[in-house]
Amino acid sequence: MDGTIKSTDYIEILNYSLQDSVRNIFGDAMLPSIFQYDNAPVHTARNVHTWLDERYVQVIQWPAQSSYLKVIENVGSMLQNRLMRDRPSTKFELIECLFGAWR
Repeated sequence: MDGTIKSTDYIEILNYSLQDSVRNIFGDAMLPSIFQYDNAPVHTARNVHTWLDERYVQVIQWPAQSSYLKVIENVGSMLQNRLMRDRPSTKFELIECLFGAWR
């Protein structure tokens, strides 16, 4: 997505891909699943909580600034190092660089 993600955008993403993503990763045996997010404002918006509650999505209670999220910060650092090395100059190059680094 381009720009800032608002709670309505996030709900649209969840509507479009949450259930299919869970099935693709874990198969039907893992439904229902427990959902986790990182307490970003878009994740904790009231309308997002309502959407999750209405669909009986169980959410892990996760403290803000949790030390358990350090792994994610390390991944972010690795992606940033790759960007600094490759220096993409277009949006397409940026996306390709990020996908390549992630792989």
